Amino acid sequence: MVDAISIGYGANRWLKDASTEFISIFRPTNGTGTYSLHDTSNVDYIVPVGKKFIMLGMAFDTAELSMYTNTTPDTTSGGSQVWGQEDDDTNSPKATWIEFAASNYVNVYVSTGAGSMGTAWGIETTT
Repeated sequence: MVDAISIGYGANRWLKDASTEFISIFRPTNGTGTYSLHDTSNVDYIVPVGKKFIMLGMAFDTAELSMYTNTTPDTTSGGSQVWGQEDDDTNSPKATWIEFAASNYVNVYVSTGAGSMGTAWGIETTT
């Protein structure tokens, strides 16, 4: 008998199947401004058609950060804010549950803080 493989973060778990995978995405630059998070190929991550991305956690080393879901990369204009924070600059992981629909980018705006690199992780699954 083969045991099922579960993926996720913390208590949030899914059975690993052909349409569900755990992914991590990252902010490609340091400093202020708006940038789309990148995938492991170092290109703007866009949620694939027929899927959704559920962000389960993130760690950013910055004083102020806002996150947007948007159909256009590298901008907050026309998007919807899904996260806003004032951080303590520790880069400590934070648990989240933020859903991003198909054909959307994960755009992060940093207004202050030089150490603004960061990573987010979650699952990509069918909608």
